[in-house]
Amino acid sequence: MECAPVPFADLPLLVSPSLGPIAGRHLFEGRAFGLTHLTVVVGESHPGHGVPLHRHDCDELLVIHAGRGTYTVGDTTAEAGAGEIVVIPAGTPHRWFNHTDEPLVHTAVFPTNTFALEESLDT
Repeated sequence: MECAPVPFADLPLLVSPSLGPIAGRHLFEGRAFGLTHLTVVVGESHPGHGVPLHRHDCDELLVIHAGRGTYTVGDTTAEAGAGEIVVIPAGTPHRWFNHTDEPLVHTAVFPTNTFALEESLDT
């Protein structure tokens, strides 16, 4: 396989069922690159933005590169920032929100070659 950099700008925007395309969040879906066990979402959440409660059918790691955010995983809510990793087990409802004045930059890593999520979990 050829080793070639993939610019974020060449990746499609992440599309949320409730929010539509999310500016600044790019989807590297493994199957599009011949991978069998890796999908990554890269980008940033602007101040005052986040994602609604959702879950995935696989594990997820959120690697935080810059900024701070409030992360809810299951029944636990905590603040996390640059240099930390948020661990989200498969099937666990979760969300995050950037409550600061700086961009929140993180990478979501999934052990699958496709991206899927279930929203509308608020009751």
